Amino acid sequence: MPRERADVSLPLHIRTRVGVLSLITTFTTFGTPLAVTVSDLAIELLFPADPETERGTTAARRSTTAGDDDRPPTRSLDRRARRVRAFAVFEGGLTRAMGLASLVPWVPMLVWLTIWIGSFEAHGLALGYAALLASTTTVCLAFDVYDLWRWVRAEREIRSGSTTATPRAGVDRITPSVQPRIGSRQEIVKQGLVQGHDITALVRDASQILLTDTHLHLVVGDILNTQDVDAAMAGQDAVICSLGSGVTFKHVTLFSDGTLHLLDAMRKHAVRRIVCITGIGAGDSRGHGGFFYDRVVGPTLLHTIYQDKDRQEELLRHSDRDWVIVRPGMLTIDAAIGKYRVLLDLTGITAGKIARADVAAFVLQQLTSDDFLRKTPLLTY
Repeated sequence: MPRERADVSLPLHIRTRVGVLSLITTFTTFGTPLAVTVSDLAIELLFPADPETERGTTAARRSTTAGDDDRPPTRSLDRRARRVRAFAVFEGGLTRAMGLASLVPWVPMLVWLTIWIGSFEAHGLALGYAALLASTTTVCLAFDVYDLWRWVRAEREIRSGSTTATPRAGVDRITPSVQPRIGSRQEIVKQGLVQGHDITALVRDASQILLTDTHLHLVVGDILNTQDVDAAMAGQDAVICSLGSGVTFKHVTLFSDGTLHLLDAMRKHAVRRIVCITGIGAGDSRGHGGFFYDRVVGPTLLHTIYQDKDRQEELLRHSDRDWVIVRPGMLTIDAAIGKYRVLLDLTGITAGKIARADVAAFVLQQLTSDDFLRKTPLLTY
């Protein structure tokens, strides 16, 4: 049950070989002119939340900065830094290459359209459409080429050592770090702790949850193991089900079997409420993800996964528990906006993006709200 709420910030605790680091994290996300990219461009800043973490991060920074410490960086850190750097270069180049590749097919189409229109006295509307298409494609190509040129120049400057950074007053405590992206489950745990909930998380690997708190209890186990599920269910008031699977073309039963085990354990321990996250494309939300998602991604990469998510939703619909099925749109790592659409009638709707942080906030609200009890709300901006 929720405890009395305190007006405090919740630091991010990261287990390391030298101890637990306490950090306050912020995200800054930049929009791009293209709709299809490898990943969203985001900057994460980590601020030390206590004096011990500040001393530790300051010492680590000095140990890897020339002239700040007599000790040279170790070879293992050197190799790790090179791997991180190589991945960043690869991702940056791939993102820009895909941006250009997405526009290249339009060039011969524009040439053909120009020849076709020039072969007869075209209507003014056709000429206007051709001019609009040509100008839009030209602008997008110019943006991509300019971005690629700037990226290549920056990479050359970094390799030649000609790029320098001068710390500004007031920002010397900012410690950049390479962190895994925060998924929906981690967002739910983080926001749930802030709201004062006591949380028991069933995870296959404790390292999946980078938070530590006296009100967070991790149970290492498998959702497909009934004994593990039973051990995690004891003493709970409600359940949040957020299962995930990698892309596979094999027959999938994780979602349906895992949900079946949850429902059995809920009946055994008299737990009534379950909030389950499925996704756009499950049940009657199929066909509302946009042309590319519905015609390409869904049928080819997610077919077997969403077949099992359909079975998962059917188990919940026919259960005797108080269920809410949440179907988010395309998930992002952006900061929570707090304003989004919650849709039950999907007529004429195409789902867009929504931040994991907003999904987590909505899911936690459903633990005590009956507004969407036994319903399947779709979340999107």
